[in-house]
Amino acid sequence: MITSGRQEGAEIPLYTDSVTIGRAVASATWEIRLEDRAVSRPHCTIEKKPEGWVLIDLGSANGTLVNGKSVTGSVPLSDGAVITCGQTNILFRLGQAEAETQVP
Repeated sequence: MITSGRQEGAEIPLYTDSVTIGRAVASATWEIRLEDRAVSRPHCTIEKKPEGWVLIDLGSANGTLVNGKSVTGSVPLSDGAVITCGQTNILFRLGQAEAETQVP
């Protein structure tokens, strides 16, 4: 769920095991398009790996944060993690079955 920015309140379900987040432009091919000029065109990717969900920064100009910490390469995502792309915050939520099986 987007918790700040122009699209605040929008819920974005993840239907595939790999989703790219980027700025909303006419030529965008990524799945999640944010209306935020501080977001790079392709900004980051969220992927489901055997060990769980991870976020990968794609060399974004302004960087990506997870829970307030800058991402270099990839970082694991846990239920309730806050992803910051530009001026937009996204609350990452696992489905109920995944959250129940997540290792603390």
